[in-house]
Amino acid sequence: EAMNAYPGKTIILMDVDCHIRGDISLAANVDGDVGITVLARNMRRGRKLQHWIATECSSRVVVFKPTEGAHTFLERWSAQITRSSFNHDEHSMVWTYLSSPGVRFDYIKPQYSGREFDKMPGGVIVHDSAHNAQRRSERGTIKQFLRNFERRFLRTGRTSRDKTPLAHVQMRNRLG
Repeated sequence: EAMNAYPGKTIILMDVDCHIRGDISLAANVDGDVGITVLARNMRRGRKLQHWIATECSSRVVVFKPTEGAHTFLERWSAQITRSSFNHDEHSMVWTYLSSPGVRFDYIKPQYSGREFDKMPGGVIVHDSAHNAQRRSERGTIKQFLRNFERRFLRTGRTSRDKTPLAHVQMRNRLG
């Protein structure tokens, strides 16, 4: 709807719990139809690394250029969300990303990616969800200790502790 309401304009979609700490005009500078953040991590079983990588896309901040490719991606993403048994936009986004060879994607610069404010101190677009406020209020409690223990040792292969946005890896590789 926003692309139809503002034809010829770049649209930046972001979560309502994102905070803007400066000029976001540079977030729209992506080379491609759609700017996204792709997160990847090595999978573990206990303390042992597996031979595969988990990939996910973040829908916290997504940039849509006024192109046919962006429209195609949006239509496919919407259809995938409707068909998905998980009913989760980011799960559907990964499948759409992987099955859209005609759409040109680019990574959003890390400071505009909507990462948690404590993981991106210099971020321009940062995220502070209700979950973070709840975690801060529970810090130091037995409930939080048990939750951390369960996440670390019982959810093998499902924790987010080792996720690194691919744009961050790309930046590190460029800087040497």
